[in-house]
This record gives sequence, C-alpha cells and structure tokens, in this order.
Amino acid sequence: MSDSDPTVGHPWYRYFWPWFIVVLLFASVAAGVATVVIAFANRDSLVSESWYEAGTQINRRLESEANARRRSIRAELRIDDLTGEVRVDLTGEGVTRVRQLVLELSHPTRASEDLSIPLVRPDSGSFRGQLSSALSGRWYAVLAPPARVSMGDSSPTVAVPTNADSWLLTATLYLPLSKPLVLGGSG
Repeated sequence: MSDSDPTVGHPWYRYFWPWFIVVLLFASVAAGVATVVIAFANRDSLVSESWYEAGTQINRRLESEANARRRSIRAELRIDDLTGEVRVDLTGEGVTRVRQLVLELSHPTRASEDLSIPLVRPDSGSFRGQLSSALSGRWYAVLAPPARVSMGDSSPTVAVPTNADSWLLTATLYLPLSKPLVLGGSG
C-alpha cells in the first residue's frame, strides 16, 4: 500500500463519522430515559381506573342537575379577593331547610389543588365559608348539600344519590371574580 491511501495509519477514533454516530446513539438513549422520568413524575391524574363507576356517577349527576332546574334552584356566588370569604345566596324550592352546603372547586388539570369549602348559614341569610388561600385561573365549581358531594381521590366527579331531594349546581369560573357568579336558574 502507498502512503497516499487515507485509510492507512489512522485509527478509527480519529475520524469524524464514527463519533457522530456514537453521539447520536447516546443522545437518543438519554432523551428516552428523560422522557420516561418525566412521564412517571407527572402522571396524568385525569385518567380514571374505575371508568364504570365514573359513568354511573355522571348519570346521577345529570339527574341531580335536572332536579335543580325543576326546583328552580339558583345560587349567587361571591368570593372576596382580599379576605377569601365565600358567600352564597341560595333561592329555589325547598332551599330554606338547607343549613349547610359544600362548594367543590376542581382545577382542570391538577387534582392536587382541588378544594372542598364547607358553607354554613348561621341565620336565614347567606351561606358563608372561607378559602385558605387566594386562587386564580380557571376552576370547575360544584355546589350541593354536604351529603351529596364526594370528589374521590383524583377525579372531580361528584357522587350524587338518586333520590328526589338530591340536587347540585355546576359552573366554570375564572378567578378572581369581577362580579357575582350565578349558578343554575336562567343566569
């Protein structure tokens, strides 16, 4: 062989292309490992394992919402941005007997931020409760008597018994509220 042959006398690691291929292989393995770590660290809490139970709860929830419409139940929700006070004025058929409500606020994507706020009516006035911290952004609200609301582990699904007295009101709200939010009724 002659000295002009470029493949003679140089080991493989002195060439560009073998290193380029090795770097691409290591980069793809590192990206795959990073993807798996991110996927396990940020599991999707929106996926329910008990889909059949969730389906039956949806049907009960729809019945309870229809019952609230039949009874013309309407609530006006106010949340004070500074103090965190939650106030609800409730009107409709049979609501004068109700002494307590539960306001469930569910975050659309982060189940760990979901809140359950007990509301009590000391007299014949408004229901009152307290937020533990200021909230902002989009939230799903469910208002119902306390025995009727059960959010479960990671699902914002409300479990509602199927009886004539069950009712609930739902809305999507954007916090902070600039004006009172009406749930149910014609609002």
